[in-house]
Amino acid sequence: MRLDTASAFPHVWHMSRSVQELLEFGKLRAILRGATTCAPGRRAVDQLEPRQNRAALEREFQLVREAMNYLRAGADLGFGALADPEVWLSRLPVPGASLSSVELLDAASLLDSVTDLKQTMRGEAAKYPQLAALAGGLGDFRSQSAAIRHAILPNGELSDNASHELARIRGAQVQARETVQHTLEKILRARGEESLAAETAAQAAKPDGGKR
Repeated sequence: MRLDTASAFPHVWHMSRSVQELLEFGKLRAILRGATTCAPGRRAVDQLEPRQNRAALEREFQLVREAMNYLRAGADLGFGALADPEVWLSRLPVPGASLSSVELLDAASLLDSVTDLKQTMRGEAAKYPQLAALAGGLGDFRSQSAAIRHAILPNGELSDNASHELARIRGAQVQARETVQHTLEKILRARGEESLAAETAAQAAKPDGGKR
């Protein structure tokens, strides 16, 4: 899902390509891209364009200053280890679309990171007011993440707790498996006993009574 810079930033100034090349804007963007830690961050950098709205730029610079101070203090935004959500986000608007169990776990990880960031910034509002205000607009997705993790195990398999019906079916499968295993063990024991009895009878029927 790509960001529409035209609608998101109506104050963007479309500088001519020759001027951008003169200012080496592409090289600056490449340097910034190399400092990103996640795929959405790299895509956001790729869409950066020169601007001329001073008020908007001042707000952006304030956010940048706070973000730099936050990262220099050894903190982390928590998005570096996340899988790229573009793969499944692009499918969500499609009617009837579904996610695999692995993608749902990736979604849960993203939701956890968003919720953690919001809570962290709330506690740092005095030091980073602009970042805290921006993070305050994020949602709280703890219930959605918990629901996913309740239904899907870390290895991607469905948990017995995903639904009462699934738990019932799996319980019945376990019971049936145990019954079959118990029956097979009884059959093998019976055949073993029959074989032993037949061998004993054959030995006893020999003239020497089976003795050598």
